[in-house]
Amino acid sequence: MVKLSQFIFLFFQIAKPSQSKARLLYRSLLAIGFFLCGIGMKYFIIEQYGNATPFWDQWNAEWSELYQPYLNHTLSLVHLISPHNEHRIVLTRIFALTILKINGLWDPLLQMTLNAILHVFSMLLLLVMMMRKEIDFLSLLFTLSLLLLVVNFGFENTLWGFQSQFYFLLLCSFMAIWLWSGCAAWTVSWWVGVFMATLSYFSFASGVVTVAAGAGLFLLRAIVEGVPQKRSLLLAVLFLLLLLAGMLLAIPQLPHHLSLHAASWQTFFTVFFHILAWPYADYPSVALWINLPWWIVFVYQLTCSRRSDAAWLVIALGIWQLGQTASIAYGRNIGFLAFRYLDIYQINLIINLAALGVLASWLRGHLSKIKIHAIGLLWLFPIMVGVVDSAMEKLPIELSHKKSMGQLYERSVHTYLQTGNVDCLRLQPVPYPSWEQLRKLLDLPGLSTILASNNGTNAPFATEDASHKESVSGGRLLPLRQFLLRYALEMLFVGSLSILLAVAVLLYVKRALLRDALVGSST
Repeated sequence: MVKLSQFIFLFFQIAKPSQSKARLLYRSLLAIGFFLCGIGMKYFIIEQYGNATPFWDQWNAEWSELYQPYLNHTLSLVHLISPHNEHRIVLTRIFALTILKINGLWDPLLQMTLNAILHVFSMLLLLVMMMRKEIDFLSLLFTLSLLLLVVNFGFENTLWGFQSQFYFLLLCSFMAIWLWSGCAAWTVSWWVGVFMATLSYFSFASGVVTVAAGAGLFLLRAIVEGVPQKRSLLLAVLFLLLLLAGMLLAIPQLPHHLSLHAASWQTFFTVFFHILAWPYADYPSVALWINLPWWIVFVYQLTCSRRSDAAWLVIALGIWQLGQTASIAYGRNIGFLAFRYLDIYQINLIINLAALGVLASWLRGHLSKIKIHAIGLLWLFPIMVGVVDSAMEKLPIELSHKKSMGQLYERSVHTYLQTGNVDCLRLQPVPYPSWEQLRKLLDLPGLSTILASNNGTNAPFATEDASHKESVSGGRLLPLRQFLLRYALEMLFVGSLSILLAVAVLLYVKRALLRDALVGSST
């Protein structure tokens, strides 16, 4: 590292880039390092614990309701927009069909591999949004975001090929909120934001919260903006509320899911504060401390004359996060701590650290830089301790269990497809709520021609099937998937190196600034 730093310093002494170019290089290296470290860790987990046997909802939502109609040439728009539980997962269905069409096989491991790119990119987008808004505490935001991504609390989504809807929700929501936080109503950027918010609804039912966050943002701006802007802002709010109402009416009410809903206001708010207190979910009162920075920014932005686009971004993200929390506290009051939801919960920590960054910019001139950073570290340190402690306590056991169950599921499904022996399903663990229903799905024609095996070949599970006339060429993307998963640790290494280079660039810039300041004072 010392030699690397010396090389960087020597290079900069020769090249002598401007501060703006050095800053661009620093942020570019951080972004590259963030992406490679995040994707490398996800690929390592997929390589170690993933399984190509479809799991749970994949059997009906993908196989019988999507791939079968596609193979039978009966696929229609209805299949794409029809609800899956409460959700209209249009983007996930299009994504899955595209993968099947290009690859030729239904390969959940390939789905996991591509889903990982969606997730890491969405988290990188959130970080870039905060960079572009010049929010302080960039190094702390980078550290926290990377820690949450690398620890991979949402491993259920990582190891479940069907879960791209969570990542599309994050990606589309972040894009919409970013556009709305810095644009006037009815501009091109505003309409693109409306389009992205609509896509978030067609990713996951809680995408309605994205529209609600936009309506809340423009309503708050209408309250504090001058008279000339009020009319267009209020009309924008009305439009978004009408769009929100249409989306809410289109969400189906499922009688068999009523048992998952909050039974009372008390149970709703209990779960609500448990979620906001994550990673200290067992101590809901901690939610008041974790979310205090956002509430301070919210009140200050509305009551003081010094306002910023960065604060509007943080406020809109906070409204979105509160809405997501409320939707889970109501709709999934039972089982709210399932690991798949943690990819959403952890965004709350990043939002509140960003709120501290906004406060830091407001406090500049009132407090020293050391005191401001001390405030950020005092808030962040217990958070990171909680994240690491929770990860060490829970994740190794959960991942090991996930791997062993995946192997059992693979054995029962593939043995049944080979032998037709019902006992393989009846007496063994199966990756579906009911073995009888799974048997019916496995008996549908065409499955063995597209279902990938776990043996690393580019052939379907069964290539000899005279009764099935569907011809789907197999495994075109297998070499890509194998390459990406095989070199996961190398990606982590290169990503770490990129981050170290970014640190070296930052040290050079600070050294140059200090030297210039000393030269200026001496003259």
